[in-house]
Amino acid sequence: MATKKYALKSIGIISLANFYAIFMGLIYFFVGFIYAALNLANLGLLWIIILPLAGLLFGFLMGVITAFVFNLIAGWLGGIEFEVEKRK
Repeated sequence: MATKKYALKSIGIISLANFYAIFMGLIYFFVGFIYAALNLANLGLLWIIILPLAGLLFGFLMGVITAFVFNLIAGWLGGIEFEVEKRK
């Protein structure tokens, strides 16, 4: 099979930030659910609200920072090369 080489040279900042926000929000939701079930710090159901919102905020900020740094470094180095192979 023939393979094609490509280079990832930039990432959409807002699209990566949105992905990180949703991903971290979901993870923090499950952590908040566990905290609420165990009633840690006597906050109960408030954990299910506080932690996912924190995950959304921090995930979005980390996505912006990650995409910005990647785009900056990829501009200097030419991106990340990868190969794609077509399957039957």
